[in-house]
Amino acid sequence: MINIIPRPNTLIDKKRSICINGFNINCPDNLKNGLDLLKCEYKDYLNGNYDLIVLYKNFSNEEAYSLKVTNKAIIIEAKTEKGLFYATRSLKQLMYLKDGKLRIKSCVISDKPKMKYRSFSLDEVRHFFGKEEVKKIIDILALLKFNYFHWHLSDDQGFRVNFKKYPKLKEIGSKRLRTQIKNDFGEEYEEKIYEYCYEEEEISEIINYAKKRYISVIPEFDMPGHTASIVAAYPFLHCNDKQIKVFERACGNIDILCPSKEQTYKFIEGLYAEILRLFNDSEYVHLGGDEVNPKTWESCPHCQKKMKELSLTNASDLQGYFSNRLIASLKKYNKKLIMWHDGIKEDTNENVILQYWVWQMDQNGISKINNGRSTIYSPCSQCYFDSAYAELPLNRVYNRGIVLKNLTTKGRGNIFGMECCSWNEFIDNKEFLEFMLFPRVHAFIESAWTFKKNWNYDNFKRRLNHHNKILDDMGVKYCKKHLYDNEKNEEIISPIFRKENRYIEFNNN
Repeated sequence: MINIIPRPNTLIDKKRSICINGFNINCPDNLKNGLDLLKCEYKDYLNGNYDLIVLYKNFSNEEAYSLKVTNKAIIIEAKTEKGLFYATRSLKQLMYLKDGKLRIKSCVISDKPKMKYRSFSLDEVRHFFGKEEVKKIIDILALLKFNYFHWHLSDDQGFRVNFKKYPKLKEIGSKRLRTQIKNDFGEEYEEKIYEYCYEEEEISEIINYAKKRYISVIPEFDMPGHTASIVAAYPFLHCNDKQIKVFERACGNIDILCPSKEQTYKFIEGLYAEILRLFNDSEYVHLGGDEVNPKTWESCPHCQKKMKELSLTNASDLQGYFSNRLIASLKKYNKKLIMWHDGIKEDTNENVILQYWVWQMDQNGISKINNGRSTIYSPCSQCYFDSAYAELPLNRVYNRGIVLKNLTTKGRGNIFGMECCSWNEFIDNKEFLEFMLFPRVHAFIESAWTFKKNWNYDNFKRRLNHHNKILDDMGVKYCKKHLYDNEKNEEIISPIFRKENRYIEFNNN
């Protein structure tokens, strides 16, 4: 059986294996970098008696490839280094060691992705996992042909990059005095200082590590909400110049950036200059913009003055003003900008990409998609892997596809990407994180890469057995079969069950 995940869109299984002692590589110079990782992984099998021939082919899709494994040679066709790299990720899944010898399953593949944008998002604010764990996750993403890694690096509960120009973001913003535990409805806390921060050199190391695996890193520094860690470090950014603490609860902060002070814009433009110096290679930048509570703005004299100046009736309308000023200031960097869909207002710059995330159908957001807004699909009911498996079982991740009530054919055409996410308010260690992610990440990528006519969940589960061996070799703690499809009736799942059942599942895995 051919055990490739995601399933190639055209596949002929020749049902035999070929034993070799090494590769004799022949590749055009303009594509050869796409082989670098394979050559590193199989350095003991280079210069053998078996040909690996790479040919240029002008595919219409930049990520397309073809792969043919015969008795005499492996023949790969690709247009780009990335297409060649994806061919090597499929080839890696075809190869295995038996009796000390390298064997390759014979097949013919012609493949290209359904979705242009295939991303995973990691929250390292609420809990921090460090560069080695991030690299491990990136290795798995690369094997599965993800092309973006969305990195959530600031929020109410912490700021996770040490920018030397803004030292208080580390000294104050990276530290919370205690952490809410179990769920966001109770009052239980771990009474311990939580303090982590990446140095710029570590960020650059991870960016380069991902780049060698043809994954682009997307930074997210959420604004104007979710900014307690920034405001705690620099109180003049608060409407009332208030000294606050880094937020300790999972959600509910109202002390956010003031959108009506000129010094706010001077600060964030300077901060983004540092962010985009560090993430210079990033094609996309995520501005956040979600869950903005305007309560403080409603009593702020600066905001009241600005509302009068702009003829606004609601304080919440100031978010559109804030976003467009931030967007205008970033134009010179020539980046593609993303915002969560609830932060995109009617007057938000039309070029900003909408990321749809909400649990229940948001008809206002869906209307924006139908009206032409480029969109990334990531509803939490399907793509948030911090949910308990009983709430979000593997079969739903795999089979659901794009489901938005009242989405038009035109609107569907505006969805160019999909993203799965892990929000880690209550996921506090790497083993728990891996349990929640895998194998749901595997199911997600097949729904994003493989055309629906080729989906087959039973076939996917059989291939997953092979991938579990790969995860075992990497030391990954993944969810086992007896739990990942243990679906409950959604109507009887309470919010507290959703939070606490994750621990029950993890401990019983």
